[in-house]
Amino acid sequence: MKNISFKSVDTLPTPKNIDAPMIFLLDFHPIYGGDPNGAIRFLSKGGNPINYSFTPMTDRKTIQWKNWVTSDGYEDCEFGYGTVSAFYVPTNTTYSWKVSFEHDGDRTKEFWGGKFELMEAK
Repeated sequence: MKNISFKSVDTLPTPKNIDAPMIFLLDFHPIYGGDPNGAIRFLSKGGNPINYSFTPMTDRKTIQWKNWVTSDGYEDCEFGYGTVSAFYVPTNTTYSWKVSFEHDGDRTKEFWGGKFELMEAK
């Protein structure tokens, strides 16, 4: 599992010998300055966009990841969750991550961001 704070750039967890994709995790809600234009938004189970989004970076390792898909998202006033998957071209494999989001309390004293956990590859 890997914690990525809102408004931060970091890599997602991957198996050994797989280039980790790097993402920018936007702030969780537009009222905090997050601009979802051009970003990949998490979708609810009904297919509606919710206020979590990220942008894959364009570095040498991340451009090998294609077909980013989000699903099963849920957003509440203090937490949320969702899944994201992407296709890794060099091994012809799709990887998925389960994400839990936290945004409760004082962001200067508590973690605000996403906890990304690698799921089974397909």
